Amino acid sequence: MKKIIYFVFAMLFLSLVSSCEWTAPYDEGEFEGGDLILKSGSFSSDAEDVYIQANLKAWLSLSSQSGKEIQTAVWKIEGATYNGSEIVYQTATLGEIPLEVEVYFTDGNSVKKTFTIISVIDLDETDPVRTFVSNISGNKADVTILFSKERVSEATKNEFFYNGTVSNWILKKIAETDYHYVIVDGKPEKKTDGGQYIALKLSLEVGEHSIALVYGDNIWANLSGSKFVRKAENPGLAHFFFDGTKIVPLGDGQYLHPGNTGDMYFRFSNNGNGTATFFFKFNEEVTTNSFVTKRNADGTYSTPIAVTKVTGFPEWGSYNLSLSTVAGSILHFRYGANKNSPTVYTSNMKLSSFYNQVNDALRLSVAEI
Repeated sequence: MKKIIYFVFAMLFLSLVSSCEWTAPYDEGEFEGGDLILKSGSFSSDAEDVYIQANLKAWLSLSSQSGKEIQTAVWKIEGATYNGSEIVYQTATLGEIPLEVEVYFTDGNSVKKTFTIISVIDLDETDPVRTFVSNISGNKADVTILFSKERVSEATKNEFFYNGTVSNWILKKIAETDYHYVIVDGKPEKKTDGGQYIALKLSLEVGEHSIALVYGDNIWANLSGSKFVRKAENPGLAHFFFDGTKIVPLGDGQYLHPGNTGDMYFRFSNNGNGTATFFFKFNEEVTTNSFVTKRNADGTYSTPIAVTKVTGFPEWGSYNLSLSTVAGSILHFRYGANKNSPTVYTSNMKLSSFYNQVNDALRLSVAEI
């Protein structure tokens, strides 16, 4: 905006020189913007974007770079009007919000300018979900999960619960003594009051897990922006994998699954030796009864084939196949938990992007491997 103002001013100056005509002195009110600066907290429009936090009262103020004294101002934001050089503003809107101000100076001049503020769910740059592992023993360990209180600031009762696979989808209460946590030297520390986090303490086994922080009338805290959250799913559900020593977030772009490619339920790898390995995610831990069937050339399906449990991924089973036997074919797979019920398939199969409803099977062209 400044460059545009300078350019316009330069063009006016050249015009004056070339025409040799007298014009009225520059009136700042004729130029949109002037030298106004919008500030909120540590953000200032002359140096960076101005951010505010949704659902939190923000203190917005105006000043002049040239030091001109502001008498008052009229603000127009989201259809509402405010008065004063400093205002308190709150919105539930997320994203860019335009605002227009008309400023009146004590010298009698006025100026209008348009700003854009950016409303975010949390001004804190740290992840709203923090995890810590301790007391590792075999394939189990104690896990402390901290949830930022900023994400439950609208709670009307000081009462919180958790849900997800960590509780077998049963709503469970969090102890009130765990409502006051801080992080000191990179470690969780309990306080008797205040604190920035609500803590949840669990004993977990190796595997993939999910969890939600719940308050009020079964409201899930919005954890958007966390590396534990998948945008296409509920923003209140945090996903992670415990590998026995550490917690691995499983949010967007951070999936941890076997195989080189595929999706969250069906994956595969070219082994480079004429074989390929296919990976299938079951609803529960793989057993000796877990199976996969492959469609034959005549359209029938093979008898159940035992899958191999994938190390470190207890809910995943694998199956190796020689590529030379299926070159140029479209593979069809079905899989289930019990080979003694070969027509009962795991519900995860239908969740894969490779699933075809007409064929009721996963389909893959071998040429793509």
